Amino acid sequence: MIAIKCSQDFLTIQVRGVGGGGIVSTAYCLLYKLYTLKLTRKQVISLTIHTDSPFIRALGFMYIR
Repeated sequence: MIAIKCSQDFLTIQVRGVGGGGIVSTAYCLLYKLYTLKLTRKQVISLTIHTDSPFIRALGFMYIR
């Protein structure tokens, strides 16, 4: 599984997914990586019930969305 680094600007996502400088946010890059890995149902559930970081949980819910 991908190691997700927790940072304060992790979920600063713009409406179009691109920041002010034209740089894609970290969360969208990680979502793209998760989509290319084609996670199993068990892996997605483990993302959504992750207890160490709320950022990993948010990424799991964004993956489902």
